[in-house]
Amino acid sequence: MFSRLLIYFVVLMPTFLYSQSPKRDIIHLQDVVVEKDVKKPKVKKVKCGNFKQVYVNSNLYFTEDPVFYLTDSLPEGTIQGIKLFFKEIAHIIELNGRDYSTFKVNKTEFEVTLYEVNDDYSVGEKVNSEPMLIALEECTNDRLKKVELDLSKYNYKTNKFFISVKKLTDTSCRDCYYYAPVNYIAKDGYCRYLKAEENNIYKKKQGFSNGLQLEVKTLTSDY
Repeated sequence: MFSRLLIYFVVLMPTFLYSQSPKRDIIHLQDVVVEKDVKKPKVKKVKCGNFKQVYVNSNLYFTEDPVFYLTDSLPEGTIQGIKLFFKEIAHIIELNGRDYSTFKVNKTEFEVTLYEVNDDYSVGEKVNSEPMLIALEECTNDRLKKVELDLSKYNYKTNKFFISVKKLTDTSCRDCYYYAPVNYIAKDGYCRYLKAEENNIYKKKQGFSNGLQLEVKTLTSDY
């Protein structure tokens, strides 16, 4: 009788241990709900300026002081490119009443540089270490020029930047026409201009000012 009980215990014991082991390894978790709402980035175009009017500022253009334009309030993302606009200008305002068929606009060259914006709105590091060159050829008819610049290679992620459009051409001729960047009167728009002040300190200008008319393309999920 005793031997039968021993055999019965020996036979059942592995089954008993096997049935108990998994219970020690089971961990009960509460239900987890994962919500994912991530928009696929798209290229968004933002127009900065009044595209119904064409306006150039001779004081900003013919000054020898460096002029920086602040472009802000853009959607957060990677800047893909910008489009700039140029129109003829002369030292003597009265020349603008001349018949378009009787004069030419001289070849005008520029270099364009973007800069980061520091927290205090001072001019930061250059985005493009080498300036982007623009050459507008001599012209006697189509005077409004549009120039697109590709910025995608810089992989610059931001919602604001400074831009400098520096003329390289000698514009000292008083009776000549040159190309100048198109401006607009900015109040609550995207752009503000900043001129060099003492010790190269630049401050965000409040109220009315001259903005640089731009079209900015940004790869963003903010739409």
